[in-house]
Amino acid sequence: MSSTSSCYHHIHDDVFNRCYSLPDSILIRNISKEVFYYFTPSILMACIVILQLILPFVFSSTSKANQSKAMRLYNVTRFFLLSLFHRITYAFSLVPWLSFWIKQPGPCSCTDLRVPTLNFPYQYTFSSVTCGMALFDFSSFNPVVLRILGSILLLVPSTVYVLSGWASLAQVLASGLFAIFLHYFHTLSTNLVALIENSGLLIANLITLFFTLAEDKVSKKKASPSIIHGIAALLYDTFLMIRFIQKNNWTFVNVSHESVVSETSGHRSLSSTLIDADETAAFSQRMTTDQIDSIFAFFVVIFIDGATYSAKS
Repeated sequence: MSSTSSCYHHIHDDVFNRCYSLPDSILIRNISKEVFYYFTPSILMACIVILQLILPFVFSSTSKANQSKAMRLYNVTRFFLLSLFHRITYAFSLVPWLSFWIKQPGPCSCTDLRVPTLNFPYQYTFSSVTCGMALFDFSSFNPVVLRILGSILLLVPSTVYVLSGWASLAQVLASGLFAIFLHYFHTLSTNLVALIENSGLLIANLITLFFTLAEDKVSKKKASPSIIHGIAALLYDTFLMIRFIQKNNWTFVNVSHESVVSETSGHRSLSSTLIDADETAAFSQRMTTDQIDSIFAFFVVIFIDGATYSAKS
């Protein structure tokens, strides 16, 4: 195997699997950590959790005269946040589950870089591409800016990951295409499908967690916390999604993400079938229960993650 700046090809030396680590790869890694820090799965999930927490508090101050319009906007906004959170959850539930069974290493064996053992699908490419596709969803609000930002997230982070030696060209291409496929799958499917996905992924991740714990006892190595994060995120996502559908009289169970996008663009009037004028009197109570639900779900995630790190420390 040929060397590349103190690095060797760990998988193969062909175009798609070779190590592309540059002489300044350490500098590239440090810069990428700063520039793309907020587009990593954990930070994106944390931001959406916080938005879910503060959203009811923002809308609870709406005047009674504007409650009908506010409730329409609130439902659409909360649906968007739940939809985006569901797609980011893939990075902590579906991706680690697949990578645990595929077990493909990183492309570079370097003196200053540890070779990961679970590198495909590549979690960070999956996350950045998912976020980029979400920006395209909102591009009608500011087409030029949001489409440029979306294009940057689709291409630049993955390029940096390859040049820094973190992932191979095949890994980032396949992971990016996988993210795009799941984006459109979720966009065109209904909330009912998402709930079925969550149930299946929860069972799969619990089984995989059992195997990781068994491996830990044999190898004495700590398992990746991604699966635990995935289980917590799936519980959070499922609970809030069910409560959201329930509070809308189960109307949203058959509504797809694409339908709500079309509604906000003015192509169809979906919200008018969801909101009744008589329901605006219960708007304040809805905000209160949503605040309680969001806080409860937030502490469930904190408890699961905290218990996991305590057990590993």
